Amino acid sequence: MFKVMIKKITFLFYILFFIFNVVVVIDKGYVFTYDTASYLYIRPNVQPAYSIFLNIVKRIFGINYKEATIGIQLLMSYLTMLYFSEVLKKYFKFNSVVMILLFMLLTYPIYGSYGMCNKLVTKSLSTTFFLFFMASSVKWFFTKKNKHIFFMITFLVLLQLTRAQFLSISIALVLFVFYMWSLKELKKKMILVVLILSIPLISGLLEKTIYGVFHGHYTSRQLGNVSISTLPFYLSELQDYKLMPDEEVVQYFRCVHGSLEEKKLLLCQLPKNSSLKEKHQFYHDNYPKIMNQTIEYEAKSMYRGKEMSYAASYKNVDRIVGKTLIPLFMARPLAWSEMFYMNLAFPYYSIIPVIFLILLVSYLFFKKKSKILQFQGLIYFFSLLILGNLFLISISLHCIRRYFMYYDIVFALLALLLLCNFRPIKKYIMQV
Repeated sequence: MFKVMIKKITFLFYILFFIFNVVVVIDKGYVFTYDTASYLYIRPNVQPAYSIFLNIVKRIFGINYKEATIGIQLLMSYLTMLYFSEVLKKYFKFNSVVMILLFMLLTYPIYGSYGMCNKLVTKSLSTTFFLFFMASSVKWFFTKKNKHIFFMITFLVLLQLTRAQFLSISIALVLFVFYMWSLKELKKKMILVVLILSIPLISGLLEKTIYGVFHGHYTSRQLGNVSISTLPFYLSELQDYKLMPDEEVVQYFRCVHGSLEEKKLLLCQLPKNSSLKEKHQFYHDNYPKIMNQTIEYEAKSMYRGKEMSYAASYKNVDRIVGKTLIPLFMARPLAWSEMFYMNLAFPYYSIIPVIFLILLVSYLFFKKKSKILQFQGLIYFFSLLILGNLFLISISLHCIRRYFMYYDIVFALLALLLLCNFRPIKKYIMQV
């Protein structure tokens, strides 16, 4: 009787909470961002999955596509979150209080400050693919059925066609599979192993093919050179032009450095007594000005006036910026390492969680054959997911919160699974 009542209350909560989210989304309305135009015109400076989704909605709903998009994004996201919650409840046996708290965390990007479903960018679609991937991972861990591996591969390819930051999951997935399967199983399932190892190649080829069809240029946005070059350019000094490999790159470097100097966006222009924290905060706050408004802008300016498509121009931008990466990194590897360290510590307000996860992953790796923890394989995998995303973002971007919102639920699940290994605490988390 009590369980039936709990089920009814939980169901009513989901219905009422959905209505609340509908009101929030309608009140905010649709939001165009800096990247929306790129998705609408299927430009190669963004991943293609959301571009295709947005243009399909536009084709079906015409001038009302903006309202239709946010409605579809809300319904799609909420239903996926409900599905993921049911998977967690089924396999982990979390109690109703924990499930409601997890669901509120899951849905925060909708009703909270992110405004996920209101924005005509990738967040809603990538969240949907991410949660399906996570659900398939949990199912595979418990059932060991190969069909869930195929679902994981499918959703990971879709994720990488939506956002390049999910390339880090490929490494985590490979390590997870190698952790779960013995050497004998790996040999027996070699085709699956090769398929998993090939995921970045598959997504990259699909991306190039899509842009080849739309623009006639087979190009890929994965790990774009412009974003990776932002930190090295911030650290650069004028004499670094001597390190550039050819005259074209020398000319480009001088243009970028001169523009950054004029805007006072270089590290060497900060007061000499600036702390490492102040140097990093300045970089973090001015990242868009350095990357989009200077590095990318100056590269585009070099080819302005020449007869070439947007795709061809973007390909040239990526090429010329790519030539600056190694010389600029080699000029100041220590300074780059210090800023990288600050990037790692920034999202979680301290380096301590990062060190803890590294130590946890290392310990579990060496204890692979010993069952020392309940849910050991998933704890290992979830830790890898968080670390992989953190390291990739720290290398290639500035660590703003929206790059980590997908992993908030992973962090919460990791904490719960670790706590479940303590008997006095477990009874407050799981059904008894």
